[in-house]
Amino acid sequence: MFRSFRTRPGLGLALLGGLLLLACSGVTVVVGDQATPTADLEATVAALAAQTVQAQAAAATTAAPAATSIPTVAPAPPTPVPTATLPPLPTATPQPTATPMPPVLFTATANVICRQGPGVYYPEVGILHAGDQVPVLAGTDAVEGYWLVRLPDGRTCWAWDRYATLEGDASTLPKATPPPAPDAAFSLFYVGFSECGANRGLTFEVVNRGAVPIESMELRLRDTVYSVTAGLQFQWWLDCSQKGSANTIYPGQSVWITLPTGGDDFRGHSITIDATACTADNLNGTCFERAIPFRP
Repeated sequence: MFRSFRTRPGLGLALLGGLLLLACSGVTVVVGDQATPTADLEATVAALAAQTVQAQAAAATTAAPAATSIPTVAPAPPTPVPTATLPPLPTATPQPTATPMPPVLFTATANVICRQGPGVYYPEVGILHAGDQVPVLAGTDAVEGYWLVRLPDGRTCWAWDRYATLEGDASTLPKATPPPAPDAAFSLFYVGFSECGANRGLTFEVVNRGAVPIESMELRLRDTVYSVTAGLQFQWWLDCSQKGSANTIYPGQSVWITLPTGGDDFRGHSITIDATACTADNLNGTCFERAIPFRP
């Protein structure tokens, strides 16, 4: 009866080597209760050796699987860096030299009042005497015939060219915007002689140049002999049938007003009209006064 046993790794090889040594020496080996001849032992040892070699080979095959070859990846070619292209330097273009325009000159042929704006209803700034010459700075589309000039002391004002001459090309001048007119500023124009029976008078047109209404007005006539004053109402008449009245003169509006002279005829006389216009009734509020010489 045999007993089964296990050998540790390395022990089988030692045992096998011992058996081989005994077989070569002709010694009988006893296994269990029976003696095994040496010849049979050699065959047995050979068979065990073959089995041991096969087992070790199988174990080695199982323990170390065949290495899998890793595919070789070819490195990517380097990306070329773009070369910066600089823009061409701009070529400086020579600028044409501006030819200065010749100045435009204002020469007074008589005494000319220079005002804050282009109109006789603006306050006075100075006077240009006959022969005075000043540079013109600008014109305006608001009132024809007025020019913005510079006085010798450096102040600027508006002068009327009725009593002056211009030298130079005035079309090259810029256009200036006049300042606003004072409140109750007005223009006064002679309309004609009025007559109805024994009553006579002088009729004028009044234009409101300011930005607010004119509510009352007075006209006073002066000459070497007579002094006549009109009422505060805007009443007018040319003859016995043509007449009218108004209560207010709105900005930009015009009305007529007649200065009665009784039975006197002032035609052919050199006359001065002292006119006062106000923004409230009975010559109250803001008032504007003008002295206007004329010859009816």
